[in-house]
Amino acid sequence: MGGVRCVVYKALGFTRRFDGAKMAHPEIPLYKGGLLNGFPKLTKLSIGNARNAAAGDYTPAFVLRNLTNGYKYCFSTWVKIYGATSALIRASLSAENSQSLCVGSVLAQSGCWSFLKGGFVLNSPSKLSIIYFQNSDDRELDISLASASLQPFSDEQWRANQDYIINKERKRAVTIHVSDTKGNRIQGAQISVHQVSKDFPFGSAIAKTILGNSPYQAWFVKRFNAAVFENELKWYATEPEQGRVNYTIADQMLEFVRANQITARGHNIFWEDPVYTPAWVRNLTDEQLKSAVNSRINSLMNKYSGEFVHWDVSNEMLHFDFYEQRLGPNATLEFFMTAHKSDPLATLFMNDFNVVETCADVNSTVDTYISRLRELQRGGATMDGIGLEGHFTAAYLEQVLREGFSHFAVDGIMLWTALHPYGCYQMCLTDNDLNNLPTGDVVDKLLGEWQTSEAHGETDQHGSYSFLGFLGEYSVNVRYTDDRTTNATFSLCKGDETRHFSIRL
Repeated sequence: MGGVRCVVYKALGFTRRFDGAKMAHPEIPLYKGGLLNGFPKLTKLSIGNARNAAAGDYTPAFVLRNLTNGYKYCFSTWVKIYGATSALIRASLSAENSQSLCVGSVLAQSGCWSFLKGGFVLNSPSKLSIIYFQNSDDRELDISLASASLQPFSDEQWRANQDYIINKERKRAVTIHVSDTKGNRIQGAQISVHQVSKDFPFGSAIAKTILGNSPYQAWFVKRFNAAVFENELKWYATEPEQGRVNYTIADQMLEFVRANQITARGHNIFWEDPVYTPAWVRNLTDEQLKSAVNSRINSLMNKYSGEFVHWDVSNEMLHFDFYEQRLGPNATLEFFMTAHKSDPLATLFMNDFNVVETCADVNSTVDTYISRLRELQRGGATMDGIGLEGHFTAAYLEQVLREGFSHFAVDGIMLWTALHPYGCYQMCLTDNDLNNLPTGDVVDKLLGEWQTSEAHGETDQHGSYSFLGFLGEYSVNVRYTDDRTTNATFSLCKGDETRHFSIRL
């Protein structure tokens, strides 16, 4: 089965309530409870385990009737646990003609209410469905549920909300004022506005196969304003044998992105999965390993200081911990501290998979991710971004990209679609002749949709012309008569107020 490896980068510091929020008391249900409006609070019931669920014993549970396909169902509830300090509580859906689906999970803490939020989509109608709850490790405990909500949204409603957010978060109102040299407003001036570049980083992985390949380079530059090197900065690529450090390929790729004013991300300094750690590194003694990692990070970061806007410092640390097993529990923290010291202007990231595409992976729940992030920050790590590495089947490409672009905290999207003679990691956008595949058509459609098409108009009686544009750089041509014309440029950055730009003829 084909798939999509889409890395979504999120800024930190947002204040809107996230899944996993903890409160002394449950808040009111979202959407007034939706389909669960009036459902009584479930107090201190013994939670079922996997064996009970397999046998059809769901306790506690919400029984749902006549759910249909074609809708996105958003579920939420507040959870309180008894008999344990903490527990990973998972909500699952049992529906007709369908395997059990993970709806959402929360790492609940004793003594407070924890917010569980998730959702599901059905492939076929279900006359009888059940949302039930389990403790992920099957320990016996009691839970209470309050303020539960289940709200269906049609595709049209979902898309309308996405478009509303995009207009609010990715665009800004602009008014161009035209006057003569004496300051008198000019009515009827012809305005032509063109977006030159985009503010939102939308890019793809590239590999050494792009070097010397002019058609591939032209195809890439036409579409993307951001890039990440697929493998060429990884330790096994830059130092395949101890002491034989070679950045030649990475340097050549960096020349390409520099020449085309493409933003580049650094990926990665360390990969916690031992399978992708150089064999010679795995065979070092602990003292030798400590020396080797210090040499690696200092060599890489000092050489490329100021070149890469982001660095994935420790890749997939929620699933693997090679370096912490060998060097102690503070190894990752020290990586972040050293990286920041070497390149203080780079934004440092942690990055992992199965955070957004499933709630069934106990290693990478939202709560687990946030807990690890805060642990590193408390230790003094400077980290201003997180990477959400997602693996989705190609059929969901457009939905995934729209979800990312319309989320207020997402600051960039990378596709893992570097082109090789044998194809791509999992999904290509084109064939080897650079002819679009269906996935490439999706990307081109969205890139066109998320850019201000050339705007034309004329100034009104106040000498003004207004439009709503995507954030980025613009050029504008103003013509009043054949001998009264001018060109100008302006930047459109994020802001709630209208951006006013004055031009004199």
